[in-house]
Amino acid sequence: MKNIFATIQILLFCFTLHGQTFEEVSASYGITASYGTGIFGGGVSFCDFNGDGWDDLTFANSEGDSLLFFLNHEGVLQQIHSLVPNTEEAKQVLWVDYDNDGDKDLFVTAAYGVNRLYNNAGNLVLNDVTAAAGLPLADFTTFGAVFGDFDRDGWLDLYLSNRETSDYTNYLFRNQGDGTFMNVTDEANVGHGYLQSFCAAFLDYNLDGLPDIYSSNDKQAESTLFQNMGNGVFENVGASTDAHLFINAMSVTPGDYDGDGDLDIYLTNTAAGNKLLRNENGAGFVEIAEQAGVAMFSSSAWSANFLDLDNDSDLDLYVGDGVATQNNALFLNHNDGTFSSTQLSGDDGSSFSNAIGDFNNDGLPDIAVNCKNCPNFRLWKNENSENHHWLKVELEGTESNRDAIGSWIEVYAGGEKQVRYTHCGTGYLAQNSSRIHFGLKNALVVDSVIVKWLSGTKEKLTEVPVNQTIKIVEGSTLITAVSEISESSSFSISPIFPNPLVGDAIRFEVFSTKRQVAELRVFDPKVGVIIEKTIELHSGENRVKLTDLQWSPGMYFIVLKSQNGFASARVVVL
Repeated sequence: MKNIFATIQILLFCFTLHGQTFEEVSASYGITASYGTGIFGGGVSFCDFNGDGWDDLTFANSEGDSLLFFLNHEGVLQQIHSLVPNTEEAKQVLWVDYDNDGDKDLFVTAAYGVNRLYNNAGNLVLNDVTAAAGLPLADFTTFGAVFGDFDRDGWLDLYLSNRETSDYTNYLFRNQGDGTFMNVTDEANVGHGYLQSFCAAFLDYNLDGLPDIYSSNDKQAESTLFQNMGNGVFENVGASTDAHLFINAMSVTPGDYDGDGDLDIYLTNTAAGNKLLRNENGAGFVEIAEQAGVAMFSSSAWSANFLDLDNDSDLDLYVGDGVATQNNALFLNHNDGTFSSTQLSGDDGSSFSNAIGDFNNDGLPDIAVNCKNCPNFRLWKNENSENHHWLKVELEGTESNRDAIGSWIEVYAGGEKQVRYTHCGTGYLAQNSSRIHFGLKNALVVDSVIVKWLSGTKEKLTEVPVNQTIKIVEGSTLITAVSEISESSSFSISPIFPNPLVGDAIRFEVFSTKRQVAELRVFDPKVGVIIEKTIELHSGENRVKLTDLQWSPGMYFIVLKSQNGFASARVVVL
């Protein structure tokens, strides 16, 4: 029986490798600008900034130009007016709920100006609150910024990476929980002198539940690993863990490429070769880029991101090259500790930052690239043909910060375990989608999803159907199914509670603008499909007659699919 959650693929064959197909579609969505003359390019965010369930795009731009915002209307990207009067040479652009009020605020770094914090007053009305928040108004040479809750108090703190060698160090600002930040750099011991830093990442390298900081530094300076000691102070453990690389480091990209449950770190470099630090279960690191096939010699690499391009349950790698005459690199993970390298056809030009999201919600991660010398920014649409299954997980913290940054997610399916760690800022000047993506190969059900929240809370969900996005709220036993629908979809469904069953009929509501024929299936995670029939949908309450069916206590999933879309919802029988 065919997979009930299969996503319809349109194969355009612009680039193909082992069933992978990518089409460059930026022009189709009016993405015609490129980064101007600023030094070392600018950042890109692939974040749902209006909270409607679709990943939007935000591009940094050079001095004199405004930031570019592309709102996603159910898979159709449309440029909107610039939301902020930010015309300095922008680097990092981060959407973050720093005040835990349920909407995304915006933080923008400047290479030769003031780093700005914009508070979202609602409906994307963004107000400059930099001064009111207690953040510096001085002109810094800031590139990267990352948010993470280093003291686990439920409020996201800010770490800035500066490249000025004589006047400014990196800074850590503690979120006071009242809309303001306090400079705690010296007390926390994370300034590390006047080094030329491009970016950093919050990560839990030793699996102790505390967010550590890894900072990349240029000009053969020591890249630094700061271990969080849990008392507001960090200790530099770069030397003792063999993480203190002396290279021209540009990017910090954490990810579990080898599937052993801890975070490895990929760092980009100049022609001497990129580095891959394999994590030895939190005890230290071993550098194995050349053996793994990802050193990328004779290049000038900048941003890098791990992503499962083909949903085969291991993390592949996309790397941008800052040399205009060279292609960017795509590394396919062979799940044996090695990668093979190729390029997307036409993917050349100076690429500095790239970010990962799923703009059309088809379960395949797409790639947005901020180019400097390209005709326009690039959007690579993933049209993979292997039909592997997937799951996306969205988190909402309650005791933890609302964005759930610093959480661990474990997924068990098909006899394999995968882990992800949630970030706000990663790679080089990048922000990836907050919906965490897992490729599942041919698994028909996810055995369990375990979330380890930064607060210390641990929750487990079992028998979760594949090919959907689930939203998990901290402290709740509920799991909300979010429809994954096509661009032209006009319906969603909701079971009628408390009891969706009436005799031998199942009840549910359809929110639709027209009558349509659909395929109804009811899925029991323990045994598979138990009902399959064609029905006619109409707006409002629908009752579907079911005969010879014995409902046992447990969890079931209603799945509807028509030519206009796909939707699912959970039903619990007590």
